[in-house]
Amino acid sequence: MFTTFTTFTALVLAGGGLRLVLQWQLKRRWDISLAVPQALAGTLVVLAGLA
Repeated sequence: MFTTFTTFTALVLAGGGLRLVLQWQLKRRWDISLAVPQALAGTLVVLAGLA
């Protein structure tokens, strides 16, 4: 089975990884937790897919 690796997929993976690392470092260093509502995160993903 052949799977295509698109630019959108790469951006989703990079953005998700960056978000996890940033959240982990903020929690570890300054005990800060940032939260993005799921509706906003979903909207950003859909808008990125349209671009």
